[in-house]
Amino acid sequence: MDKELIMKNHLFLILFLTSLFSFGQNEFETLNGDDYSIKYPSTWELNQSGQMGMTFGLFSPVGLYGDQFRENVNLIEQDISSQDLDLAGYIEVSENQIKTLLQASTIIESKREKDYHKIIYAGTMGRFKLKFHRRYWVKDGNAYVLTFTAEIGEYDNYNEIALQIMDSFEFK
Repeated sequence: MDKELIMKNHLFLILFLTSLFSFGQNEFETLNGDDYSIKYPSTWELNQSGQMGMTFGLFSPVGLYGDQFRENVNLIEQDISSQDLDLAGYIEVSENQIKTLLQASTIIESKREKDYHKIIYAGTMGRFKLKFHRRYWVKDGNAYVLTFTAEIGEYDNYNEIALQIMDSFEFK
């Protein structure tokens, strides 16, 4: 092995171990919505501006892994009371939208979990190749879609902390 490759491997290992340590040291904040709560690392940026229809967005720290895309967890709430959709119907519509709205899309997994439906999929959006983990609920005439989005190459680096955030989501 040449010295440059060894140095890159050592640097990657140091960054990886540092990130693991820093994830373990995160202090968590709690966001309380009207009908839900969620916990997120205090180092992540909270955005509640309503941009792009999001109820909230939680964005990873800038440059955590040196990538150009800020990995995020966001929630979209949609009133579907006039559409007569249950969870199964909403999932069918969502899967069709994934296939038509995202370039080179692939649904990796789609299955019912405890009280939600989970879809993991990937595709291209603009110049980014992204991977998504979505959780869907239909409750009291509203659809709730909680999404973790990451660049495909960074997905595994953020998956553990994203799952901690997503697992903390609960209805009041």
